[in-house]
Amino acid sequence: MPDDGAPQPRRATIGWIKPGAVDRTITQLFDLLPDGVGVSVLTTLWSLRMTNRDTFDAAAFDALRPELLDAVRGLVEYSPLDVLAITGDLLLGAMGPAWNEEVRALVEREVGVPTITGMTSVADALRHLGATRVAIGSPYPDTKTAHLRTYLEADGFVVAAAIGHPNVSGKGFKQLPPDEPYVTAREALAAAPDVDALYLPSPAWNSNAHVDRIEREHGVPVVTMKGAMVWGCLTRIGWPEGRAGYGRLLAGIGAGVSPA
Repeated sequence: MPDDGAPQPRRATIGWIKPGAVDRTITQLFDLLPDGVGVSVLTTLWSLRMTNRDTFDAAAFDALRPELLDAVRGLVEYSPLDVLAITGDLLLGAMGPAWNEEVRALVEREVGVPTITGMTSVADALRHLGATRVAIGSPYPDTKTAHLRTYLEADGFVVAAAIGHPNVSGKGFKQLPPDEPYVTAREALAAAPDVDALYLPSPAWNSNAHVDRIEREHGVPVVTMKGAMVWGCLTRIGWPEGRAGYGRLLAGIGAGVSPA
């Protein structure tokens, strides 16, 4: 077809290195994407190394760096990418901020694609929203929620409350009721009503479906794992617009300054 000089629609592809299986979290992610943005997904099943255990071997996970780089190279070879996301908030949270930044930079150098991790994007999103004092509403038991609390505290945030699900074991968090993110958010904000933001981790529950309602009722911005991932990826490439209906973070894409 001849070029008539009309501007072509802008398109971008996010590469997603996902530690769990392909499931409903993929379709829920597409709800958050502006028109023109697609996703290419590669799963590693690394989540099995943590979801059924109360302990986590950080040294053993760190030894997987060559495996991670092989996965990234394969995904980039399969599909040209504009930006890359490596997620798994429990795994990445347990490794800490310095490890996340080191691996993010390593992958970026290796493949030449702007890269975020699930936890670097969560912390960047909270800072973008002006938050220093936060609450966590988690689907995980307390022993695992503690990894997320420790990460944020090590990255300079005050975690005023971290509400989890003590009776959830193994992969039981995937069977929580659909409204559980909203219920847990209310509990976390009741425990710490003076926070600047609320973090709802895990892609396994559909927390994004409740973000607008929580923000309207409590006046506090909400950051979710998938929301932070989308925000982090699209701001890294200067995407001009976000998606309304899923909270102020995603609606504000294109209106603020991109993270460094």
